[in-house]
Amino acid sequence: MKIPSATYRWIEYELYNLEKHKKELKLLKEEILLHSPDRFSGRVSGVISDQTGDKVVRLMSDPRISNLERKIGVIERVLRRKVFRDIYELKYKKGLSVEECCKRMGIEKGMFKLLREILICQIAKNLGEGS
Repeated sequence: MKIPSATYRWIEYELYNLEKHKKELKLLKEEILLHSPDRFSGRVSGVISDQTGDKVVRLMSDPRISNLERKIGVIERVLRRKVFRDIYELKYKKGLSVEECCKRMGIEKGMFKLLREILICQIAKNLGEGS
Protein backbone atom coordinates (compact mmCIF):
# COMPACT_ATOMS: atom_id res chain seq x y z
CA MET A 1 0.00 0.00 0.00
CA LYS A 2 1.37 3.38 -0.98
CA ILE A 3 0.34 6.47 0.96
CA PRO A 4 0.92 10.16 0.18
CA SER A 5 4.20 11.54 1.47
CA ALA A 6 2.38 14.12 3.61
CA THR A 7 0.49 11.31 5.37
CA TYR A 8 3.72 9.35 5.81
CA ARG A 9 5.38 12.36 7.43
CA TRP A 10 2.34 12.99 9.65
CA ILE A 11 2.36 9.39 10.93
CA GLU A 12 6.09 9.64 11.62
CA TYR A 13 5.43 12.87 13.52
CA GLU A 14 2.81 11.05 15.60
CA LEU A 15 5.29 8.23 16.32
CA TYR A 16 8.07 10.62 17.32
CA ASN A 17 5.64 12.44 19.64
CA LEU A 18 3.70 9.48 21.05
CA GLU A 19 5.05 9.86 24.60
CA LYS A 20 4.39 13.61 24.50
CA HIS A 21 0.81 12.94 23.37
CA LYS A 22 0.30 10.48 26.24
CA LYS A 23 1.45 13.13 28.73
CA GLU A 24 -0.77 15.75 27.09
CA LEU A 25 -3.78 13.41 27.33
CA LYS A 26 -3.08 12.75 31.00
CA LEU A 27 -2.81 16.49 31.70
CA LEU A 28 -6.04 17.28 29.85
CA LYS A 29 -7.91 14.66 31.87
CA GLU A 30 -6.37 15.82 35.15
CA GLU A 31 -7.25 19.41 34.34
CA ILE A 32 -10.91 18.44 34.03
CA LEU A 33 -10.93 16.08 37.01
CA LEU A 34 -9.07 18.37 39.40
CA HIS A 35 -10.78 21.58 38.34
CA SER A 36 -13.10 22.83 41.07
CA PRO A 37 -15.98 24.61 39.40
CA ASP A 38 -18.03 27.19 41.20
CA ARG A 39 -20.59 25.81 43.62
CA PHE A 40 -23.30 26.97 41.30
CA SER A 41 -23.31 26.14 37.63
CA GLY A 42 -25.18 29.29 36.71
CA ARG A 43 -28.09 27.34 35.24
CA VAL A 44 -30.67 27.96 37.94
CA SER A 45 -30.01 30.31 40.78
CA GLY A 46 -29.44 28.47 44.03
CA VAL A 47 -29.10 25.00 42.53
CA ILE A 48 -25.88 23.12 43.15
CA SER A 49 -24.56 21.47 40.01
CA ASP A 50 -23.67 17.80 39.66
CA GLN A 51 -19.90 18.24 39.56
CA THR A 52 -19.17 14.57 38.92
CA GLY A 53 -21.67 14.41 36.08
CA ASP A 54 -20.33 17.65 34.60
CA LYS A 55 -16.77 16.27 34.68
CA VAL A 56 -17.84 13.02 33.01
CA VAL A 57 -19.60 14.97 30.26
CA ARG A 58 -16.54 17.17 29.75
CA LEU A 59 -14.22 14.12 29.63
CA MET A 60 -16.44 12.38 27.09
CA SER A 61 -17.09 15.41 24.90
CA ASP A 62 -13.72 17.18 24.77
CA PRO A 63 -12.54 16.85 21.15
CA ARG A 64 -8.87 17.12 22.13
CA ILE A 65 -9.21 14.15 24.48
CA SER A 66 -11.13 12.00 22.01
CA ASN A 67 -8.66 12.82 19.20
CA LEU A 68 -5.63 11.94 21.33
CA GLU A 69 -7.25 8.77 22.68
CA ARG A 70 -8.06 7.63 19.16
CA LYS A 71 -4.56 8.28 17.79
CA ILE A 72 -2.79 6.75 20.78
CA GLY A 73 -5.10 3.72 20.74
CA VAL A 74 -4.53 3.04 17.05
CA ILE A 75 -0.77 3.39 17.34
CA GLU A 76 -0.57 1.17 20.43
CA ARG A 77 -2.68 -1.55 18.78
CA VAL A 78 -0.33 -1.63 15.80
CA LEU A 79 2.70 -1.64 18.12
CA ARG A 80 1.53 -4.88 19.75
CA ARG A 81 3.53 -6.73 17.11
CA LYS A 82 7.06 -7.11 18.46
CA VAL A 83 8.82 -6.09 15.27
CA PHE A 84 6.80 -2.86 15.09
CA ARG A 85 7.39 -2.19 18.79
CA ASP A 86 11.15 -2.66 18.21
CA ILE A 87 11.11 -0.20 15.31
CA TYR A 88 9.17 2.31 17.39
CA GLU A 89 11.46 1.96 20.42
CA LEU A 90 14.69 2.28 18.43
CA LYS A 91 13.82 4.71 15.64
CA TYR A 92 11.10 6.94 17.04
CA LYS A 93 11.55 6.82 20.81
CA LYS A 94 15.35 6.62 21.04
CA GLY A 95 15.97 8.46 17.75
CA LEU A 96 18.60 6.04 16.44
CA SER A 97 19.72 6.05 12.82
CA VAL A 98 18.39 3.46 10.39
CA GLU A 99 21.81 1.80 10.37
CA GLU A 100 21.92 1.53 14.17
CA CYS A 101 18.35 0.20 14.26
CA CYS A 102 19.28 -2.48 11.70
CA LYS A 103 22.34 -3.48 13.68
CA ARG A 104 20.38 -3.80 16.94
CA MET A 105 17.50 -5.68 15.28
CA GLY A 106 19.82 -7.90 13.24
CA ILE A 107 18.17 -7.15 9.90
CA GLU A 108 19.16 -5.64 6.56
CA LYS A 109 18.51 -1.98 5.79
CA GLY A 110 16.04 -2.86 3.02
CA MET A 111 14.02 -5.08 5.39
CA PHE A 112 13.98 -2.36 8.04
CA LYS A 113 12.65 0.19 5.55
CA LEU A 114 10.00 -2.25 4.34
CA LEU A 115 8.87 -3.02 7.90
CA ARG A 116 8.82 0.67 8.78
CA GLU A 117 6.69 1.40 5.73
CA ILE A 118 4.27 -1.40 6.68
CA LEU A 119 4.10 0.00 10.22
CA ILE A 120 3.29 3.48 8.97
CA CYS A 121 0.78 2.22 6.41
CA GLN A 122 -1.05 0.14 9.01
CA ILE A 123 -1.33 3.12 11.33
CA ALA A 124 -2.52 5.33 8.46
CA LYS A 125 -5.09 2.73 7.40
CA ASN A 126 -6.40 2.33 10.95
CA LEU A 127 -6.68 6.11 11.29
CA GLY A 128 -8.69 6.20 8.07
CA GLU A 129 -5.93 7.85 6.04
CA GLY A 130 -5.09 4.92 3.78
CA SER A 131 -7.07 3.14 1.13
